[in-house]
Amino acid sequence: MRTRSPPQPGASMLLFVWLCPAVGAILLSESVAIRVAEASELAAASSPLFEPLAALLSVTMFEPASEAARATLARETEADLVRAFAGESRRAPSAVGRSALLLAEDGDRLVGVCGLQALSLTPDGRGERLLSSMRREERRSMAVRPLLSNLAVLPDFRRKRIGSRLVARAEALAAEWGFDELLLLVGEENRPARALYAELGYAAEGVCDGEECCADPWWWPGRGVSWAPCRNVCMRRTGLADEQ
Repeated sequence: MRTRSPPQPGASMLLFVWLCPAVGAILLSESVAIRVAEASELAAASSPLFEPLAALLSVTMFEPASEAARATLARETEADLVRAFAGESRRAPSAVGRSALLLAEDGDRLVGVCGLQALSLTPDGRGERLLSSMRREERRSMAVRPLLSNLAVLPDFRRKRIGSRLVARAEALAAEWGFDELLLLVGEENRPARALYAELGYAAEGVCDGEECCADPWWWPGRGVSWAPCRNVCMRRTGLADEQ
């Protein structure tokens, strides 16, 4: 008995099915606006912007074991943001410590963020906190350099080019500030993030000590989160001025 094969989808149908997720991701990405936070939004530590920023960053770190741990993580993250980005002096063009926050917004919803700071750093991303452990020639290599920090995108909005757009806007802003390079620090074990940055043109410059926030076990007494030593890879991209 002769059987008939079921009809096969044509090439145009296969192309349509293959393109749908990619087209959807592009459309969603383009619906998300990237902007630099206004100076007035960051002028004071009490700015209402810091609380949702801290909530976004804490969500992207890990899932705390309890509401108390979640509150602790958000509170400590907010304090770090205030120290790094609040205050009129952070907007001064010539100041070491000049900073900006870049926001990704889907309508009124904050879906992504990254920070940009001008800090005194070695070419491999070590700052003044590690000054005592540096050799003389390493200290001499310190200069004001731009550092990308706090890059985070909500899980539902990942793989839609939003992180790449935030990085590109930070690069453009660093060039506007007069820099030709941009540095960032990423966990040595965070291979997906390192691969993403490599695709964007960043090369590893060295490894330095750092700290990372970790979730305490559910049975561990205390706040639910703690900071543990880690190793960070400094990655660097140059030639920003040529692209503007």
